[in-house]
Amino acid sequence: MTDTEKFKSAFAAADKFYFDHLRSALMKMGQAGAASSAREHLRLWKVSEEKDGPDTVVKMKLTQKLTDYRLRLNAFTLETVSWYIDFLAVEGDRSMPEDEAVQLAEQIAEPPQDAKLKESGYEIVGGRQIFRAVWSHEYNNLPVEGDFIEVLINAKARRAFSYARFWRTPNLSDKSVQR
Repeated sequence: MTDTEKFKSAFAAADKFYFDHLRSALMKMGQAGAASSAREHLRLWKVSEEKDGPDTVVKMKLTQKLTDYRLRLNAFTLETVSWYIDFLAVEGDRSMPEDEAVQLAEQIAEPPQDAKLKESGYEIVGGRQIFRAVWSHEYNNLPVEGDFIEVLINAKARRAFSYARFWRTPNLSDKSVQR
């Protein structure tokens, strides 16, 4: 076993020990909800590694997840399906002119030529002020049901915080396609 493999094994054991201990302590305190979601919000990180005779001392620290970031990829093509960055969604306003917001959304979305800007504008979603731009898909001037590109922007930060794309090439043959 290489040193790297030994470290990974030792770190995995330490990680398991810590979270098992934390889960047990939280359950004893009657915090079953916190016990089941601890790994979702906390993570152990290696800070340093030092030789101590025949042993290796690995110092770790516990960190808290500060924001939610989600990325979805198409498993077959590895194309981005969507992403969302929670901390960029807060404290939005209407300070960015709508035409600039549409330009930013177009830079993020990179809509194909058969995309039509269906809607764009400011709205409040979940108590947050956002700018939304949505493109629909038309193929030979016919709408492709369910296809869209959506970009959400925080105008105050002048940054996109969400992107979603579902775009297909229509199958006009008589053969079915599994998606």
